[in-house]
Parts: sequence; structure tokens; C-alpha cells
Amino acid sequence: MYPEDGPPEGFREMLGNLLPRIAMHVPDDILQLWFPPGAAAGIMDAAALTAARAYGAKCGCGFSYLSDRGEGVFHKDPPKEIRTAGSLI
Repeated sequence: MYPEDGPPEGFREMLGNLLPRIAMHVPDDILQLWFPPGAAAGIMDAAALTAARAYGAKCGCGFSYLSDRGEGVFHKDPPKEIRTAGSLI
């Protein structure tokens, strides 16, 4: 169902088109397929998380891993000028 050599075609475009403060949550079982070696004993491998972070950066996104939720999050922050102005966007 999912490719074992990275995210499916079109995912990079979806991340590139994310609006600020909108996030794409990806569960562990999918991250494991996209960014091997995946998890061992329920803990995501540091190399897999580094690869996911690098992939997100190529798409203009940040990447955070939420171990308590078992998911990775690709996100875009608002531009600095908007964050400092106190805007909700």
C-alpha cells in the first residue's frame, strides 16, 4: 500500500503547499515504511527521524516527533513578521 523507499509521489507537493500553522500528522507505522529503519521496541530510530526531518526541510517544512502520540508532524510556522505582530495567521 505504501512505498518502502520514501513517501508516495505527491506527498512532497502536499507538504510544499501547506499553509502556516497547518500540519500533516503521520503515524509511526507509516513513518517506519517511509524512513527506515523505523522503530525497534516501540521507539523510532534516530536515523529514521533525521531522514524525516531532512525530507521535511526539502519541502520547506519543519518536522517534530511526538513519541507520546506515536506520530511525526510536518509543519510550517508563520513567517517571522507575522509571529512578532501577534497575528493568529
